[in-house]
Amino acid sequence: MKTRSSILLLLTMLVALGLASCTTTLDAGKPSNIACFMRTYGGTFDEAATAVSQTSDGGYVALGTTSTYGHGSQDFYLARFDPTGLEVWEQEYGTNAIETATALLTTHPTTTGVADGYLMYGTTTGYGYFAQGVYLVKADLNGNQLWEKHFKSDTTANRSNQSSAMLALANGGYLLAGWSWVKDTSYRTPCLMAIDDTGRILWSRLYPDTTGTLDRKINGIVQTPDGGFVAVGSQLVRATGQISIYFLQVDATGKKIKDATLPTTPGEGFGIDLDPGGYVVYGYTVSSGASTIYVSNDYKFSAAPATTATNSGFASQFNSGCRTRDGGTIAIGTTTANGSNDIVIMKEDASVSSVPQWVHTFGGPRIDQGISVKQTNDGGYILLGTTQSFGPHIRTGHDLILIKVDQDGNLCN
Repeated sequence: MKTRSSILLLLTMLVALGLASCTTTLDAGKPSNIACFMRTYGGTFDEAATAVSQTSDGGYVALGTTSTYGHGSQDFYLARFDPTGLEVWEQEYGTNAIETATALLTTHPTTTGVADGYLMYGTTTGYGYFAQGVYLVKADLNGNQLWEKHFKSDTTANRSNQSSAMLALANGGYLLAGWSWVKDTSYRTPCLMAIDDTGRILWSRLYPDTTGTLDRKINGIVQTPDGGFVAVGSQLVRATGQISIYFLQVDATGKKIKDATLPTTPGEGFGIDLDPGGYVVYGYTVSSGASTIYVSNDYKFSAAPATTATNSGFASQFNSGCRTRDGGTIAIGTTTANGSNDIVIMKEDASVSSVPQWVHTFGGPRIDQGISVKQTNDGGYILLGTTQSFGPHIRTGHDLILIKVDQDGNLCN
């Protein structure tokens, strides 16, 4: 029998066990109404985290992938929580195949600008294990499914698509990012698809390497001031094994403008935001581990980019991040610095310094991973990850973990 659970991990337990990096009473002059918590959600088998956002009532919505509930062996998992992290509802979406969720957006029709639901993006093996395709689900604000779509970037036999990121467009519709490959061909090719509000494909483009020697994928994307887009990911030179942070620049219609790499900064980018005069990339570098990399240029890579890296001081990588209201950034990822995989978050101010404002870790004796972070209305942060250390299912699978911290990254009293 499938069972559901949500468990609150008391702060006193964390202090006693030393599992949180820092816990303090809020200083005088700082907001005193920040509600902090740490909760897990899941069932007997595996749940994996994808993305989290705050809702208009101060609660939260999170997307993941579930192997416990749903229609097939793995499905999309969308859950709504109140401001204290208590689950309000959850829904699963999928087919009899394997679905994996990779991105979530709250949708706002251009006619009203008012949130009307959620768009979920991922992949499905409904085309066959070696020919997976895109899977999209639109739901209303209560999680009721409105429509679903599944398609591939083209009709090439044994073509597979892997989803990675999604962007809402100013004039309506969405941009889907990922990569593609063909069975028995090991090289990956970046892929972009534009869709309208109903999920209809407006255009689809592949960006193959003409030399046939490079493996490229894109993990994050941002719209540039000129209406075009820049995606970030990695480029692998198969002959040498050299991996570099890779950028793909396209115009508003998806036409390729330029490729660029950071060959002197081996690593991979998993997320990207605009920064004055350039970009900030969330990822890792081979030399420094989890890092944010500031790339200075004119948004168009007309000159070789200069970089400044802010290192967390921990091994492993940042999986995502976002800009904060003070002009800085917050990044989340996974670190092995404490002997096991722990969640790590890092805050930077707007000075583009190589030294962060603060870094905190959260974890236990097993594998814990930080996946998504957003700044909340009260100035704190909401973190979403996957845990094997906490909750009732630590010996049978992974659960989702939702952590609310204050403006300094602490689990507050």
